[in-house]
Amino acid sequence: MPYPKVFRESCAAGAWKLKSVCVAVAGLSWLYLGKPSCCPAEVRIGVPLNRTQKSAVRRLEAAMFGTSFPFSFSATDLGRHASKVEAHNDVLAALARAAVSLSRECGYLGKPTDVTFGDPASQSRAYDLPSADASRACGVLPGNPPTVAKPIVASRIKLPGPPRFKPQPYMDAGTAARYDRPLDFCRHPAECPEPPKVKILVKVEERLLLLRALADTQRLVPGRRVPGREDFGAGLFAVVKNEVKDRLILDARPANLLELGVSLWTRTLASAVAVSNLVLEPNRTLLFSGADLRDCFYQFVAPPGRIARNFLTGWLDCGQASFVFRRDMKGECDEQGRVFVAFASLAMGDSGACEYTQCSHLGVCLKGAAIVPGELLVHAAAPPRGLLSVGLVIDDLVYLDRVQTADLEAIRAGSTRTEGSRRLDAALSAYNAAPLEVSSDKVFRDQVKASFWGATVCGASGWLKPNAHRLWPLVMITLRTVQLGLATRHLLESLAGCWISVFILKRRLLSAMDLIFKACGAGVPNTIIRLSPALRSELASFVFLGPLCSVNLRAQIDNTVTATDASSGWQAAVRAEVPAAVAQEAYRHSVQKGTWTRLLSQPGAWLKDHGLLDVESELPGGDVFVALPLYVGLATCPQYFELWRKSYKNKVHINVAELQAFLREEARAGHRKPNARMIFALDSQVAIGAIAKGRSASPRLNDLLCRSIPTVIGSQCQSVPVYFPSALNPADDPTRHCEVRAPVSRPPAWWDELCVGNTVPLEKVTEEAGFGRDGEAFDQRQLFTLCAQQPPVLESATNLKKQAFKEARSRPAFVASAAAGVATRSPAGSSGTCVLPEDLTSLLETLPVRFFRSRSRTPDLCRPGALSLWPGRGGVARELLRQGCPWVLVLEPSQFPSAKALLLQLTERGNRLACTALSSGTLGRLRRPRGFTRAIAVALASHAGWTAERPLDPLACAKLPNCCRAGEASNPGPRAPRPRDVGVDLEAQPLYSQTSSFLGLRAWTSFLAWCSQTLSFDPLPMFHSCPPLLAMALRSFGNYLYQSGGSLQTYRYAIVAGQRLNWCMRGQLGPAWELVSRWEKLQPVRHRTPVPEVVVKSLVVLAWCKGYRRWAACTLVGYFGLARIGEVLRATRAHLLLPADHCSLLQVAFLRLESPKSSGRGGPKVQHLKVDEALVVELLAKAFSSLDVSEKLYPFGPAAYRSRWNFLLEHFGLKNQQELTPGGLRGGGAVWAYHRGCAVADIQWRMRLRHQHTLSYYLQEVAAINSVLAAGADARNLATVLRLQACSGDACYSTFLKAQEESPTLVLAHARIGDEGAREIAEFASKSVHLRLLDLTGCGITSTGMLQIAEALQCSLTLESLILRHNEITSGPAGEEALASFCQAAQNSPSLRHLDLRYTGLCGEAATLHIASILEGNGALSHLELSWNPLGASAGQVLLKSIRSTSGLFDCQLSGCRLADETMKEIAELLVRNRRAHGEKTSVGPYKGSWIRNDAALEGFSDGKERAMPPGSRSQGQAAAANYPLRFAVANIPGNTVVSDAKTEELVERLFDWREKFLLESSGNDKAARVHEFLHVLCCRSVSDLFPAAAT
Repeated sequence: MPYPKVFRESCAAGAWKLKSVCVAVAGLSWLYLGKPSCCPAEVRIGVPLNRTQKSAVRRLEAAMFGTSFPFSFSATDLGRHASKVEAHNDVLAALARAAVSLSRECGYLGKPTDVTFGDPASQSRAYDLPSADASRACGVLPGNPPTVAKPIVASRIKLPGPPRFKPQPYMDAGTAARYDRPLDFCRHPAECPEPPKVKILVKVEERLLLLRALADTQRLVPGRRVPGREDFGAGLFAVVKNEVKDRLILDARPANLLELGVSLWTRTLASAVAVSNLVLEPNRTLLFSGADLRDCFYQFVAPPGRIARNFLTGWLDCGQASFVFRRDMKGECDEQGRVFVAFASLAMGDSGACEYTQCSHLGVCLKGAAIVPGELLVHAAAPPRGLLSVGLVIDDLVYLDRVQTADLEAIRAGSTRTEGSRRLDAALSAYNAAPLEVSSDKVFRDQVKASFWGATVCGASGWLKPNAHRLWPLVMITLRTVQLGLATRHLLESLAGCWISVFILKRRLLSAMDLIFKACGAGVPNTIIRLSPALRSELASFVFLGPLCSVNLRAQIDNTVTATDASSGWQAAVRAEVPAAVAQEAYRHSVQKGTWTRLLSQPGAWLKDHGLLDVESELPGGDVFVALPLYVGLATCPQYFELWRKSYKNKVHINVAELQAFLREEARAGHRKPNARMIFALDSQVAIGAIAKGRSASPRLNDLLCRSIPTVIGSQCQSVPVYFPSALNPADDPTRHCEVRAPVSRPPAWWDELCVGNTVPLEKVTEEAGFGRDGEAFDQRQLFTLCAQQPPVLESATNLKKQAFKEARSRPAFVASAAAGVATRSPAGSSGTCVLPEDLTSLLETLPVRFFRSRSRTPDLCRPGALSLWPGRGGVARELLRQGCPWVLVLEPSQFPSAKALLLQLTERGNRLACTALSSGTLGRLRRPRGFTRAIAVALASHAGWTAERPLDPLACAKLPNCCRAGEASNPGPRAPRPRDVGVDLEAQPLYSQTSSFLGLRAWTSFLAWCSQTLSFDPLPMFHSCPPLLAMALRSFGNYLYQSGGSLQTYRYAIVAGQRLNWCMRGQLGPAWELVSRWEKLQPVRHRTPVPEVVVKSLVVLAWCKGYRRWAACTLVGYFGLARIGEVLRATRAHLLLPADHCSLLQVAFLRLESPKSSGRGGPKVQHLKVDEALVVELLAKAFSSLDVSEKLYPFGPAAYRSRWNFLLEHFGLKNQQELTPGGLRGGGAVWAYHRGCAVADIQWRMRLRHQHTLSYYLQEVAAINSVLAAGADARNLATVLRLQACSGDACYSTFLKAQEESPTLVLAHARIGDEGAREIAEFASKSVHLRLLDLTGCGITSTGMLQIAEALQCSLTLESLILRHNEITSGPAGEEALASFCQAAQNSPSLRHLDLRYTGLCGEAATLHIASILEGNGALSHLELSWNPLGASAGQVLLKSIRSTSGLFDCQLSGCRLADETMKEIAELLVRNRRAHGEKTSVGPYKGSWIRNDAALEGFSDGKERAMPPGSRSQGQAAAANYPLRFAVANIPGNTVVSDAKTEELVERLFDWREKFLLESSGNDKAARVHEFLHVLCCRSVSDLFPAAAT
C-alpha cells in the first residue's frame, strides 16, 4: 500500500484521495496476481514501496485525479442520462425488497449457522453453486423490464419553427435519391416478416394536443397510405432529454424492416477514441471550438416520398382532423370518413436519419469552407497530420486546434485568432445560409477544457477522461449491485454496455469484463440472477478501473519499432531506431480496429509454428490483417538489434507464446520509457486482433491481457500494433537460433522521402497496392462528391493563376492592335510574326489561364497557337512548345461542355489555330513514348511554320532491309509484347484450384495429426530427405483410414499433398499409390447414375408448370449440352448465345464456359457447349431472352437448385432411392446421345474429354441402366403423362390441363398464371363435366381474367367451389364492370355452393352491392368468405339486408371487413337461423364438397353425356359476345402476384391416405389404371399443400 497510515489516521482533508489511491493499487495488484482468493504476504499493508513503484503511484494519481475532480452533480449535468440512472435505481430497489422478503428463509441478510469466518475458504453460502465463477438464475422480477421510452406529454415536447432546411443540394447523388424516394429502394412488404406492433404512446387527452402541435409547425400533414404498406405505419414515443424537456422519437421499426441500411457517410463519425490518437507536443496546447445544431432532425424538409414512408399508425375522424389542422377536413376524408396523417420531417427512429444528417451536415460545412478534406477526425482511421482536426457527429461540430502555448495570452486577449475560431465563424455562416438553427448556449470558442462525445479533455494537461457526470452514477449503481448480490439480466446488460463505453478509451481494460458477458445470457430480461463471488469481484474491479481510464495526449511517439515473435521453444524481441517522421507515420497507420479472436486448433497451431498455415485460416471470423507497403518498409529497411530471447521447457500454445512475448516486452518498454506511445510489430494475426480489440474470446488470452492492465496503467504506455508477415519479421531469426537479418541494400524510393517528412510517394504506393490512403474506414476524398458545385476551399489553388492572368490582360502587349483580316500562315523558317484578329484574341482571353501552356508566364494570344484535345499526359503539348509554338490550348473531355460554344467559333473562324493533337478514339488515352510525341509535334510545327525541321516520313519508317513492308500479310512485323505485372512472383502463383488446395491441406493436416500421435519429433525434415519413408508412412495412414471408416478421397489428397512438398517427390510414392489400387479393388468406383431422358423431360414439365422456368432451362442446358450442372449455374446471360443473339435461322444455342474444371489439366482455358434440340432452344429463349447481360442464368446457388430437384423428384415417388442427382445430368446426356446413334468421338468432343477410352468405359457400364424401371409402375406412368410436349406458344398449360380432364378438383394455388393462364383455365372449366373445385389462390388474376372466369361460371354445370383469394380482381381498366359481370354469372350459376373472395381488394359500398346480388339471386350458395376486404360500416348494412332475404347461406366469413359490431352480431344470428332451418347436418366451417363426402358420386359424372343448360344460362360463345367490348378495352393487361397462406393439414392427410390406399393395396392392372386418377390430384396440389416443411 502506498499510504498505509491513512487507514489509521483518516481525519486529514485529503485522506479520501489517499484511500482511493490505496484501493486502486490493491485492485491492480489483485489483477496482476491473477485474482487470487487471498493476499500474498509480500504485498500486505506495511511493505514499503521501491522507487519504481513510487513513480507508478504518481502516474496513477495523475490519471485518477488529473487537473480537476468533480464532487457533485445536478440533474442538469446528468441530462438524458438521468432517466437511465433512475431506472437502474428502481430495479435495485425492487431487488432489495425481494431480498428482504426472503431473508428469513435463506438467511440472505443474516449469518447462517453453518458459516464460520475464521477460514477464508469457508466463506460460502448453502445456496451458492459449487463453482465460484458461475452465477445462477433464482427467479423472475414481475412487470416489464425498464425502458427509456416514455409516454408523450405534449407540453414537454418543444419543437422549433417549421422545417426549412432542404438537404438535397448538399448530398451526393445516391444519398439524395434515397432521401427523396425511399420507397424506390425498399423491399416488397411480402418479402419481410410480420412487422412489430407500434403505437403512439400517449394518453387519450394528450394525443390530439401533440398532433396539433406537430401540425402547427408543419411537421404533420394529411395523406393517403401507400397500398401494401398499411401494416407498416409508425408510432411515436418520448425519451427524457432534461428536467423540463422530452425528445420526440418516431417508432419507425416497421418501415425500417423494408429498407436496407446504407452506411457510407456514417463512417465519417468522430469519437472520443479518435481524439485519443492525437499527439499533443510539449510546446503546444489544445484548444476547442464547436457548435451544436438545435433539434437537428426536425429542421429537415421531408419530400413527398419520405412523407409517404412516415405515415403514422391509426387514423383520425373528420372532427379530430379538423381540430388538429385548424381547418375543415371533409375533403381529405376517405370513404369511411377517416383521415390518415404522416410525419413531414426527418426524425430520430428512421434507420437512415443519421446517414442523411451526417451527409448533409458535411455538405453544408464543406460548401461554407468550414471543413477541408484531410482534416476530419474519423473513428478507426488514421488521425489528421495537420495542427487542426475537425470532428463531426450528427449535429455536433468540434474543432481541435493545437496552438503554441506561448500564443495563449494573445488568443485570450483577442489580438490573435486561431484557425479553429475562423472555421467556426465559417460554419456559423454556412448554417445561416442553409438555413440551420444553432443552439446558442452550446457554441464555445477557444476553450482549454471541453466535454463532448462522452469524454472530457483538458488541452493544457492533455488528459482525456470519460465524462464524470456519467462515470460516477455508473460507479454508484455498480457498487449497489455488488453490495446487494442480485441483479436482473437487463440490469447486467445495461451495466455491461455502460462500462464498455467507458473502457473503450483504454481498450486493454475491456479484458477485465469476462463473467458479466456469461451472466447476460441467462433467461429473459427480468430474470433475477444471484451474482457469484467471482462476478461480484469483477464488478467491483470496474469501480476502481473507471477513474483510472484516462489517456495522456502528452505521451509522445517513441522513435523505435519493436518486433516480437515466438516459436515452439523460444520467444524473442528486436528493436530498431527509425526517424521521427517514419515513427509518426507508422503510428498513424497502426492497426486501429480489432477483431474476434480465439486460440487456433491443435493442427492449426502446429501449422502456424512451422510456417505452413495460411493467413486466411488464422482468424475465425474470416478477417485478415494485411501488410501495407509501410509495414514492409518497417520490416526490411531499418537495422534491428536483438533485445532478448527466452526459452521455455513446457510446451506452450503458439498464440499464447506470441502474446506473452509481446506483453513481456511491453512491460519492459513501459519501465524504460513511461508516458510514451510504442510501436510493436507482430506476425500473429490472433495476437494483433486481441491487442487492438483489448480482449479475446479465448479465456487464456484474455487472462494474459487482464494481467497486463496494471502494467499499462502504471506506465501510462500506449502500445499500437502493426502487422509484419512471418517471412519479413526480423524477430523470427532469434527464435530460430539465427542472427538478426540485415536491412535491404536498396530501400524503396518512398522510404528516403518519408525519412525527411515527404509522405506523398508513400501515399501513391499505398493506393497503387490497393489500400486506402488513411485506412479502410473512410477515404476523405469522397467529400468531393458532396454539393452541387465544388466548395470554394477546393478551388483556392487557382487564385494565383487567375491573378496572373488578370495582370497579363492589363498589359499593353496583350491587347496590341492587330491588322484587320485573317492572319496568313508564315512560311517555313520565318519568324512567325503574323497575328490573330482582335475578336479571336478577345475570345481566347475569356478562357481561364490554366487551360493554356506556354514557355512564358502568360501566353501571347496575339499570335497563332495550337489546340490539343485529349492531351493525356501532355507530351505533345510540351514538344510543340519546344518546336516554337507560342502557346497550346489544352482541353480535357470534362471541359468540353463548358467550352463547346467557344470551340465552334474557334474552329470556324480561327484557321490559324494550328491543329488538334490526337483524339480519344486513336491514341489519346495511351501512354506514348517520347520519341513518338516528338515526331508528332515536329510534323505539326512544320506544317504551321514554327520550325524548319523536316517532318517524319511514315513511308521511310515502314521500309525494311529486304525491300518488304511491315504490315503486309507475309511480313506482319514483330509481335507486340503482352502487358504483364512485373511485381508478380511466379513462384507464388498457384497451379491448382482453391478447392483442390483446400482439400489437400485438410488431408495433409489429418495425416500430420495422425503422425503426431506416435512421433515425438517433427517428421517433415525426414520426409524431405527420405521420400520412401514418407511413402511407407502414407501407406500406414491409408490402412488406418480404411479400418477407421475414413474415405478414399482423403487418402488420395494426402498422397497428392505429399507429392507437392518438393519437386523430386513425384514418382517416389509408388507404395502409397499401390495401396490405393488395393482399396479400389475392395470398394470399386461407382459412377453417378445417369438421369434418363423421360425423367428429365418430366421434371422440366412439372417445373415449368410450377413457375420454375429458369431452373427448368438450366436443367435442359446441362442435359442436352452434356455439361456439368455447376458450370451452368455459374454462367451469366452474357455467356449464353441464343439464335436471336447472332441473327441465325438455325435453332442452336451455345454457352461459353470460363475457367472450366478441365482448364487446369491441360484443357482450353475457355470452352463452350452446344444445344441443338429445336424445342429445347425455344424454351431457353423463353426463359433467358429477357435477362440482363450481367444477370446469372440461375439466380440462386447450388443448394437451392438441389432442393428443387429433390422436391420435384418426390412428386414421382422417386425419393432418391435410385440415386438420381443433378450430377447425373451430364452422364444422362451422354447416354441420350449414344442412344440416338451419335458417334463416341462426337460425344467425347461435346463432353470436352481428353481421352476417348474414359468415355468408352463409362458408356459400357451405364448405357443399359434403367432407373425408371426400378422405380415401379406408378412413377413410369406418371412420367409418361408428363412427357414434354408443346409447352411453348399461347397454350402453355394445355398439357397440364389435359391430364386433369376427369379430375373433380383443379388447384393452382401460387401458380402465377396471370390473366393469360386464366383464359385457358376458364376454357377448360367451361367444358369440363367433372370439375367440382377450382382453386386460383394468388394467381395474379385481375379484372381481365375475371371476365374469362365469369364466362366459364356461366357455362359450368358442376362447379361447386370457386376460390379466388389473394387476387386483385378489381384492378385494371375494367374494374367494377368486371366484378359486376362475375357476380351476374355467380347469381345464375346452378351449382355454385362456395365462393372465396378473401384478400381480393373489395372496397366500399359499390362492390358490396354486387356481392349482395349473388345472395339475392343464388339461393343455393351456402358458404361465402369475404374476410380482410375493407368494406366499411355502410357496406355491412347492405350485406345484412341481403342475408335477411336468403335462407341458404350457412357460413359468411367477415373478419377484418371493418363492419360495426352490431351488424356482425345480427349477421351471426341470421346464419344460425339458416343452419337450424336446414337441420343439424349443416355445420359451420370450411366447405366440404361432394368430391370429399361421396367418392362414388364422382363416377356418376364421367359418363360423357352432355347436360342440358338450365333456363337463363348462356353458352361460352354467347357470354363472350356479351362481354366483347369490355374485353377489348382491357386486352393485354399484365397480372400481379399476391402471396397467400398454405392449405390446411386436413387436406394433406386425406391426400396421403388415399395415395397409400391404392398404391400399396392395389396390384397389377388396377394399380396402373388408378395411377392416372391419382395423377390428376397430385399435379394440381400446390407446393405448400404437399410439403409444408419444404415450403417453409
